[in-house]
Amino acid sequence: MSTNVLKKITAVTAGILFMGAVLAADSGMTAFQDGLTAYSKGQWDSAVFLLKKAAGYPENFNPDTYYMLITSEVYAGDNPEALDDCDIFLENFPDSLLKPRVDYLKGRILYSLGEYEKSIIILSDFCHEYDSDEMYSYALFYIGEALYAGYRYDEASSIYERVVTDFPEAPKATAAQYRLD
Repeated sequence: MSTNVLKKITAVTAGILFMGAVLAADSGMTAFQDGLTAYSKGQWDSAVFLLKKAAGYPENFNPDTYYMLITSEVYAGDNPEALDDCDIFLENFPDSLLKPRVDYLKGRILYSLGEYEKSIIILSDFCHEYDSDEMYSYALFYIGEALYAGYRYDEASSIYERVVTDFPEAPKATAAQYRLD
């Protein structure tokens, strides 16, 4: 083959690869945008599907995509997948500003799956690490719920008492008072 033919083949190949990369990036952005749309409409199954697809593109492998994916999975009732994606998030994005939310969600998901001891550990770690976070009172409440579900009533009672006493205006204070009564 002549040098000119090789140059043309190389140029065409480079062009095809470039267009493929542009289309792939566009596909990734489209999947993410479609996932955002489904998320904003509360179409959780669609959001899960589209955000999972979006997360498969390198440009979307980020904390925002995974956080939205996790919350979509929780709303869709797919807690085992949400738990797996929490682990992916925590392994890959440990310095993200969304980490406290994912730590909390992981504890709640474990509670929902009946993994009470694991839930208590994760939520207790959350409380120790983020003692001024707005989700703190929720985490305490679900520690109490996990203890209660595990028939550890005295320990649960002290946690519920703390929610009622320290966070009387918290949304879970009424539920905690109900458990105490």
